[in-house]
Amino acid sequence: MSEATRTLKVSTPANTEVTAEISYEDSTFDDMWEGYKLGIKHYLGGKIVLTHNGKRVGSVDLVDTGFGIKPYERTVKGYAGWVYDRVLLDDASDKAIKQAVKEVMDEATSDEIKEQRAEKEAKDHAEMVASARRTIAKAEAQRDIPSKTEKRRRLRVYNDINNEGGDGYLPEIIDADQYRKAKEYLAKEGIDE
Repeated sequence: MSEATRTLKVSTPANTEVTAEISYEDSTFDDMWEGYKLGIKHYLGGKIVLTHNGKRVGSVDLVDTGFGIKPYERTVKGYAGWVYDRVLLDDASDKAIKQAVKEVMDEATSDEIKEQRAEKEAKDHAEMVASARRTIAKAEAQRDIPSKTEKRRRLRVYNDINNEGGDGYLPEIIDADQYRKAKEYLAKEGIDE
């Protein structure tokens, strides 16, 4: 079992100081069923607890891949920032917490889990690349690449004629937006088509 913690002083857009206590642990336990040991399970998780003047004002769960509920941008009463549970934090605080979470997770996560994650990320990346390439190939094999509106119109006509307006098979048509996103993804990843 390994555990890591960090304590940060962060602030709201109104300059109110808040303390963020970040904890994360990687532990194993026996997977049992009716007295029989089935194997070993990993527990990866933690929490960010936000306090102000010693009182708890919010908390965010951490799971094995990061935030359980991701912080999101919001403007409240003229103050722009990032929402962590019920607390609005400024941009610098958001960046500091995200960096501290990365460090704590890296410190507490076992090498075995890091290897599993790396394998999963490589597999997911390969699937995304293959999907983008399939989308591009299908789009270029079509007679033309229609807009999203034209795609919907064509599918509606096909459905009305072949499915008599009911449920049934609809052919896959790649629209210009899907084609552009697939091309952008491959370009962003630095991969040739």
